[in-house]
This record gives sequence, structure tokens and C-alpha cells, in this order.
Amino acid sequence: MTTKRESYELWLRDYLRRRYPELEEPLLRAVDAYDAIQDTGQITPGRLAPIIDAVQSSRGPLCANAADLLGGLTGQYPDACDALLALSQHSKSHVRFNAIISIGKSTPRPLALQILRTGLRDKSSRVRTKAADWILQRRIRECIPDLESALAVEKHVETRETMDQGLRMLRDGYVLGNASRGQVLVWVLLPDESQCSSKGAFIDQSELSECGVEVIVQEIVEGKR
Repeated sequence: MTTKRESYELWLRDYLRRRYPELEEPLLRAVDAYDAIQDTGQITPGRLAPIIDAVQSSRGPLCANAADLLGGLTGQYPDACDALLALSQHSKSHVRFNAIISIGKSTPRPLALQILRTGLRDKSSRVRTKAADWILQRRIRECIPDLESALAVEKHVETRETMDQGLRMLRDGYVLGNASRGQVLVWVLLPDESQCSSKGAFIDQSELSECGVEVIVQEIVEGKR
């Protein structure tokens, strides 16, 4: 089985070492800790520490990769879940942001719901925006009522736009863009098994009115558009 360190080799060589060489050492500490946990099936505070340290970084290439490591562990180890919950309650907003992107596909649903619902009410607009975005990315439809409530009181423009798009995508399955030159952009949420999460197509406004949005949406989903 390929280790996590082995899977990073090309990316480290071709990207990180050339652009951010100072991040290689802390990332490899986190990667090696992940491999040790998976190899032994045992998680300890000492093994978890390098991953947590990296997740708390404000440097994108480091925290994003560490977040992926932590998210993977939350599906297997309660201690990783406890660590993620603690990060989501950190005093620094960038750490709370990083906790949200650490919610992986295997993260227990109750934990994901708790962190994302709290994130929608965070004092930082950046955290609120990411919480709304991650709800859509992870297809967490249980948060539709939370998005509706958050949108009703949200004042930050970018955050409102993200909440509104996420709400429409999850609730309706599509978003209609503004009409331009007789065409409307229909952006559709694809099925969970799709390789990409969404797809858009420009549709003549007259055709949209004639066929109906539901027919157009289905054709986009089926790859006919």
C-alpha cells in the first residue's frame, strides 16, 4: 500500500520545494505522523500533535494538506474528532476556518453538523462564508434550515452570496444566473457520485421559458447540455 509520504513525493518535488521550501519540514512531520497512526492503528497525543500544529498554520499549502490528513483520521479515531472540535472553537479565526476545511467525507455527521452550524454564526465573515461553502461541498442537506436562518440575518455581501448559492443548490438543485444577451446561465448540482460537484450551461432565455427549468436541469445532469 502506498504511504501518504509516497503519494506526496511528486508534489513536494515539483511544487512545494520550489515555492515554499520552509513548509516542507512541518508538512512531512504531519505526513509521517499520519502514516504512523495508520500503520499501527493507534493514535496518541504525540502522533497527533504535528498534524494539529500544521492545521493551525496560516500558510495555505501547509494547513490545507494537514486539514485533509486530519479529516481522514476523524472517520476512524475519536481522538481526532476531539481535536477537530477543539480547533473549531479556537480563539483565532483562521484556525476555526481551517477546522471547517478539515471536515472530510468520513467525518462523523454529528460532528460535521455541530461545527458547520456553529460556523454559520461565527463572528468572522470569512469563517461564516467557508461554513456555507463547505455545507454545499459536502452536500449536507440537514443544514438547509440553518442556511435559511443565517441568510436572513447576514449583512456581509460575499457571505450572503455564498449562503444564497449554497441554499439554492442544496434545496432546489440549481441556480439561475442573470440573463445576458438573451441567455441564462443554469448552474446545476450534479449527483454525489459525479467526479465534479456542479456544472453550468448557457441556455437561451426563450428555450428556458418554453421547456421549463426542470427539463433543462435534467438534461445538464445527463450530459445532454
